[in-house]
Amino acid sequence: MITFVRTATAAPGKLFDALKWVKEITAIVKRVTGKDMAVGNPFGGAVTEVAWIAQWDSVGQADEAFVELLAANT
Repeated sequence: MITFVRTATAAPGKLFDALKWVKEITAIVKRVTGKDMAVGNPFGGAVTEVAWIAQWDSVGQADEAFVELLAANT
């Protein structure tokens, strides 16, 4: 199993803008690859940090999803 985690940190005062962006990114990934991503942020840590998490059964499946995303040009 391959687990992919990407994190981003919102600028001060921009958390709600960042959360809108998080929703946009997960919607694009779902539309292009069909993959649902989990979204989370740390408990007791930097509340402005968000993470996208996805899992695939193999490296080949993950690679295929990344190629689809790059080719989508969205």
